Amino acid sequence: MERRAFLAAGAAATLSATASSAESGAGPGKEPRLQPGDEKRERAREIIRHMFPPQNVAAMDGPVRTGRFGAEFSQLAFENAYVQLWSRPGLGLRDRSLVTLGILIALGNRDELREHLSAAIRNGVTRQELEEVIYHATGYAGFPLASSALAVAAELFNKPAA
Repeated sequence: MERRAFLAAGAAATLSATASSAESGAGPGKEPRLQPGDEKRERAREIIRHMFPPQNVAAMDGPVRTGRFGAEFSQLAFENAYVQLWSRPGLGLRDRSLVTLGILIALGNRDELREHLSAAIRNGVTRQELEEVIYHATGYAGFPLASSALAVAAELFNKPAA
């Protein structure tokens, strides 16, 4: 029964989205009207441009490169993380960075942690605060995961300046 309700809700959302597209005035030779989600999407674009290097931004905000394995993955990250979460009111980018770092440390996600440590600096988190986040993680995520995060941060911060 729950599955049917879920499927019905999905179908209703699809019909609603189709109707919205038709009502937007989009069509050959016509500019689409600004939709409510477009402002969030623009805010998300500003956020990723601020947080990440150009190659990361191009991957998330560029066209889907068809024919590649997982071609839509970057766009899913953009929509789910940056349009839906990072662009929400209530927490600033600095605070969201701190929360994200704690989660990534607890998950042991070294690759994403590396990217988000650099982004946190761009969002106003200090090196000392990053150290404190890692120290704090020892009590909640455990020493092995915090130690792994420390290694990622040390690699990032101990690089010679180019």
